[in-house]
Amino acid sequence: MKGRLTVMLKSSKIRNELEFFELLFPRAKQHANIAYELFKLAKNGRLFKNSYLNVPKELNIRVPTYYSVLSKLRSLGVLKKVEDKIVPSKTFLYNLKELYDYYRSLLESEVIIDEEE
Repeated sequence: MKGRLTVMLKSSKIRNELEFFELLFPRAKQHANIAYELFKLAKNGRLFKNSYLNVPKELNIRVPTYYSVLSKLRSLGVLKKVEDKIVPSKTFLYNLKELYDYYRSLLESEVIIDEEE
């Protein structure tokens, strides 16, 4: 991954799919619905390398917005390109597990307290 992406963590249960995608797009919540629609297309086998030709019109968005949202979903590991198709990816799950494992190791390690003298 070239840069850092911001994802919001939530302290309560996620209520629906749109809320999940809002956590992935905390700075541009208007992109959450677009992300959800792209995910559904990918999950149903309807998102392709050349989908920029028709999907933006279907979703009533501009092509740059399409690419911006798709790029973030791919960078997060939610979607990936396989040959000419864009499909859901498990990379996002692996990244979350890595975060979980790291935090768990912090909880299990000895706590070091800095004392001021």
